[in-house]
Amino acid sequence: MSSKKATILFTSTVLAVGGFIYYIHLDQTDARKKMRQGVINDIQRQKYKETLKKVSNSNSINSNDDSNNNNNNNNSNNSNNNSN
Repeated sequence: MSSKKATILFTSTVLAVGGFIYYIHLDQTDARKKMRQGVINDIQRQKYKETLKKVSNSNSINSNDDSNNNNNNNNSNNSNNNSN
């Protein structure tokens, strides 16, 4: 093999391997970003569910208070009607 062919083969091999390494590096960087974004999305989803639980618990407490108030009002109205 001539020196010129060997140089071309060596250069093309180095460029191909370098390109492959660069591609793998970019792919791994992208995968890390996607995995990190997945963790962030999970944290946001968890906070959202906790917020929904708090809101639903406070609504159920308020509705229980309202129903108790309505029962008390009905009882007082009934006793007022009975006394008349």
